Amino acid sequence: MPKIRTIDKGYDEYKETIDPGTSVSRHDWRQIVITGQLSEMVDFLKNPYNDEETEKTESTSYGKLRRVSG
Repeated sequence: MPKIRTIDKGYDEYKETIDPGTSVSRHDWRQIVITGQLSEMVDFLKNPYNDEETEKTESTSYGKLRRVSG
């Protein structure tokens, strides 16, 4: 059975054991919990996406200048 913690205790454990160098703030953590996105975050941390896969799926023209006809 999973342990039940307060939001603050959960954040402290996350920061100490899972991601010590996290840029997620305590406020961000509270919003993740309150909006019900915690399970999605846990799933992501178990299987983080691969940067190479992300690059393949992104549009290749993003950020490039293109000619405007008119």
